[in-house]
Amino acid sequence: MTLSIKKGVRLEWTATVKDSDGNALNLTSYDSIKFTMQKDDGTKIIDEAVASFVTKASGTVTYAFTDADVANAGKFRAYFTLFKGTSPAIRRLSSPSNFFVIEINE
Repeated sequence: MTLSIKKGVRLEWTATVKDSDGNALNLTSYDSIKFTMQKDDGTKIIDEAVASFVTKASGTVTYAFTDADVANAGKFRAYFTLFKGTSPAIRRLSSPSNFFVIEINE
């Protein structure tokens, strides 16, 4: 999945976390979720920022981009990490490649 954003435009992005078969993942057993966005070389632009559950049972989550998140144009990889307590339990996305592609355009 690719999300295209215009540079400098903040938005709240809602996604569905899915299992490897493409089915929505029930997130009721998880306590929190964080969002990471990085360059292809692994440099993190957003490092485990707080995201939110919209509807845990249907796997729906959201992340609100800040001004700093969308300040620079480029193509990035992004993913959500689910936590049980303070320990990361699973890294999950909604694409088979295990990450989202985010393009920030001029």
